[in-house]
Amino acid sequence: MSIRHALIIGGGLAGPVTAMFLQQAGISAAIYEARSAVEEASSGLQIAPNGMNVLKAIGIDGKVADAGCITSHICFRNSEGKVLSRLENGNPQHHGAPAVTITRSALHQVLISEAIRRGIPVCFGKRLVELENRPEGPVHARFEDGTSAEGDIVIGADGIWSAVRRLTMPQAPDPTYTGLLGVGGIVPLTNLANSPCLALADRDTMTMTWGPAGFFGYGACRLRSGKAMLWWSNQPQEVAPTREELKSASQDELRRQLMELHRGWHEPIESLIESTEEIQRIAIYEMPSLPAWHRGRAVLVGDAAHAMATSAGQGASQALEDGMLLARLLRDQRGAIEETFAAFEQQRRSRVEKISAMARRNSDRKKPLGPFGLRIRDFLMAHLLPALAGRSWNAMHAYKIDW
Repeated sequence: MSIRHALIIGGGLAGPVTAMFLQQAGISAAIYEARSAVEEASSGLQIAPNGMNVLKAIGIDGKVADAGCITSHICFRNSEGKVLSRLENGNPQHHGAPAVTITRSALHQVLISEAIRRGIPVCFGKRLVELENRPEGPVHARFEDGTSAEGDIVIGADGIWSAVRRLTMPQAPDPTYTGLLGVGGIVPLTNLANSPCLALADRDTMTMTWGPAGFFGYGACRLRSGKAMLWWSNQPQEVAPTREELKSASQDELRRQLMELHRGWHEPIESLIESTEEIQRIAIYEMPSLPAWHRGRAVLVGDAAHAMATSAGQGASQALEDGMLLARLLRDQRGAIEETFAAFEQQRRSRVEKISAMARRNSDRKKPLGPFGLRIRDFLMAHLLPALAGRSWNAMHAYKIDW
């Protein structure tokens, strides 16, 4: 059975990009997003060169770069400010594209607007509650508002708490807490008068700082009002907080906790914390390895299939790679749809699981260390990281999918 129409559940990153590649492949798609609208900026991410090359293949890499800031280097420091190493974060001449730091809302806005401009239906307020996934017939999706949709296949691009995964693979493992909280914010440069951040915002470097406990990273991004500084702190916490506990802390309490953890760390860390009007806090989860990424006429992409800890800076780029490869395989499909989905999983699983393991190791480095452990970590980051990271980063950034 040839694929004529796909239902894509999730309008974040992988959903719109997969839909645009499917359109190029001659397959129509519609996107169904649970949220009522694109959310305003509260967090950010980095798209690595391999992810930007995916966006280049559908002609939107320029729009994404214009909405963010190019990040060509990463500087690693300890909490005293000592530079441990400084690494190239992708090279456009070698890898075909730069790395870009961007707010989630700006990226979502670019992707959704471009999908709509190209004639792809995007439906907000569509929370999936039921899915009929029959091997020989069309897929039927029913939403919380009582509406429904039908397609030849369904693509779950709905994130780590995927409804598609839950409805089609009820025995699949649940997301696993990493032992880290993510706390962060975005500060317009207008809030940072006389701060060292003003000079840093004009550079193309992201800084990552490790201390005795926790981690702090920052770099330039863009808001509608102009340039800003994006920052985040990873805090060790053994027991995962509930959603109610995450929401219960006041802004003053979050700021106090951050200042206590990072007091005495090098500038501009305390300035960023003090100048942030809205601090966000989340618990960081990852997906254990799933037995399969597909069942019947349903397939998972991005975080729905392989959400990884944030410490590799590759979550978004891996989701984009998924969308491009899946669309190409569906375009070239010759056998049963299950065979195409199996080929997609087979070609993607090894790469994403290696990167996920690397993200897990990076997260472990952010957990508390004693004085001896700190000296060993600083030594390794100064003397071994440049060579080891250089090889692994080059392998990640140089990866390209033929269209």
